[in-house]
Amino acid sequence: ASRLTYDLHFMREGALSLQSILRSVETQSQASVAADTSAALDRLHFLDTVKHNMEAAREVLREAESWSTLESDVISLLGEQNYERAAERLSEANKSMVVFQNTPEYESRRTLMISLQNQMEASLSSALVAAVNSQDVAVCRNYFSIFRNIQRESEFRNYYYGSRKASLVEMWQKARLSDCDAGADPSAQTFAQFLPTFFSAFLSMLSTERSSIPAIFPDPQPTMSTLITSTLSSLQPSFGERLIAVNT
Repeated sequence: ASRLTYDLHFMREGALSLQSILRSVETQSQASVAADTSAALDRLHFLDTVKHNMEAAREVLREAESWSTLESDVISLLGEQNYERAAERLSEANKSMVVFQNTPEYESRRTLMISLQNQMEASLSSALVAAVNSQDVAVCRNYFSIFRNIQRESEFRNYYYGSRKASLVEMWQKARLSDCDAGADPSAQTFAQFLPTFFSAFLSMLSTERSSIPAIFPDPQPTMSTLITSTLSSLQPSFGERLIAVNT
């Protein structure tokens, strides 16, 4: 402890001495760089900058050339029913949209992209509904990949939910219940008699979806949850309205 002050003073002096030496070395090294060496380095930096700018310009020109044939390529692929390749073409073009951001061409290209996506969705919608209704998991999985490639995943989900719940919604709406619906046949079944049949059909659909949804969607649990809530919210009259009708 008695030497601590001395040791700290010695370390401080050593650090200051080293700092002075490093500054001297730095000054000498800077002075030793010849003028032609500095000029050569500046020239290399300039050439590297030119190279990067030329590569960026080449990418822009390549994307512009690709966009010039985008519409004809996609329409041709749709005519051939080569939906996978058409989706890939649209996906590639969509990724390059950032190149044209803040340019006059951006809005026109965005409008073209949306138009082609709409055409592709229209071409696939009926086939998608048929695949969902027939419970063709492989085809549905392929269509999900296509819709995701063209940034229409939410539309695919809407088609899927709509098709899977359609029979249940129809069953609910067509039910004429003696204790709920005004003017219904008094001999018709009651709401309490109808519910077990409805719930049985609902559970049957969900049982099928327990194996289908994981094979199609990357997020099976949220997808199953959304299917359930979407089905219940589509019931007209609502569940609550029929319960109120029973009690009045």
